[in-house]
Amino acid sequence: MRAKEGFEKLREVLKDECVIGMMHWNVWRQMKNFIPEKNKIVNISPAFYQITLAAHYKSFILSINKLFDKAHTRRESLHSYLKYVKRNPGIFDAERYDDCLDICLENDILRLAAIEPKLKVVNNWRHTQVAHLPKTQNISSLADSREKILVRDIDEIFEVAEDIINRYSRYFDRNTNFLLPWNWYDFKYLLDAAEKGEEVNL
Repeated sequence: MRAKEGFEKLREVLKDECVIGMMHWNVWRQMKNFIPEKNKIVNISPAFYQITLAAHYKSFILSINKLFDKAHTRRESLHSYLKYVKRNPGIFDAERYDDCLDICLENDILRLAAIEPKLKVVNNWRHTQVAHLPKTQNISSLADSREKILVRDIDEIFEVAEDIINRYSRYFDRNTNFLLPWNWYDFKYLLDAAEKGEEVNL
């Protein structure tokens, strides 16, 4: 019973972190696309939009780091999730995973290893853009030092997280979650309304 409760709690933490990270990622990406089209409105308070973009950027970076953290001291990560599954095979229904639990675990460990180079770039962003900023860092050089990563790479990182969370959730209690972020397009509604001079009802 305790093992089942432990899995449920771990699953919920990872689900929430994945949804929050995806929400911040989608808002940041779409704001970057839409803001140039709404310069007239954005320039009324450029600092507000810069701070908002920075907050979403830092948030999705931190969410990815939490989800994929390999530190032994962190209990809520995909690595600890897979270890928990391996330690407690008895809480899963063998009929649901058709005796392939060990194979699935091996494949998912390989999937995590395969995206490690992309995660390393994100981790370096965290160390140079979000946290552990050296006191001697030249602020003007930060943008130039940022390593490149594609939009589809970040999408893939969240897809891997979602797949792994749902696979063992399904084997546990047939519960598959579509980890869709919240209404990340709300900001466009606000920008459109402001541009038209309309009153916004929240």
